[in-house]
Amino acid sequence: MRKDLNISKTYIFHILRKDDNMGQKLLLNLPENDLKKIDTLIKSGDYTTKSELIRFAIKQFLYSEERMKTFKEMTKKLQEQTRARGMTRKDIERDLRWVEEQSRKDMEDLLNSRKRASKSKK
Repeated sequence: MRKDLNISKTYIFHILRKDDNMGQKLLLNLPENDLKKIDTLIKSGDYTTKSELIRFAIKQFLYSEERMKTFKEMTKKLQEQTRARGMTRKDIERDLRWVEEQSRKDMEDLLNSRKRASKSKK
C-alpha cells in the first residue's frame, strides 16, 4: 500500500482486516494495455494487489466528484458575493494583479534576506 497517499481511515481499516466483508465482488473486463499498466504498478510496489489498486482508483474518482461539487458550490457563492458587493471584472483583475505583485515582492525580499544571511555566515 502506498504510504504517501491520503486514504480514509475506514478504507485502511478494511484493507487491514482480513476477516471483514468488503462487499460485493465485481467482474471487470479491461483492455490489455490497462492490465499491463496495472501489473507494472503492482510490480513496482505501489500497490500490493489489483483489487487494492482498483478500490483506490474508484475511491479517488468518487472523492474527486465530491470535490468538484464543492468547488462549483464555492464558485457560485463567490460569484454571488461579488455581485452583491457591486464588484466588476476590472475590480477583481486589479485586485489579483496587486496580490501577484505583492507576492512577487515578498518572495524577492525573502530570497534577498536568505542571500544576505548566507553571505554573512561566510
